[in-house]
Amino acid sequence: MKSKVINFRLTKELNDVLISKSSEANMTTSDFLRSAIIDARIQLNRDKDIAKKISAINQIGNNINQMARTLNIANVGKFLSDINYENILNELIIIEERLSQELTK
Repeated sequence: MKSKVINFRLTKELNDVLISKSSEANMTTSDFLRSAIIDARIQLNRDKDIAKKISAINQIGNNINQMARTLNIANVGKFLSDINYENILNELIIIEERLSQELTK
């Protein structure tokens, strides 16, 4: 049983689209809107989730930079063998590349 009335405003252009589409579907505007509500595929706003992910990615990037700086200091001070330096540097590069791939998705 329909018991709730909802009023809202549309621009003339959007109203014309509503009338046109409901007419094409052989439906009243009310029936068309009810159907649209039930069948609509709406992409939810995930701004908060995205902001959290960006923050986490920025922190990861900062950590990588700190690790690279420490690695370079250790290398200059000869605290690491050349092989260990290259291995760790390659791992940091792989992490950076994976992070870049995630950012482009």
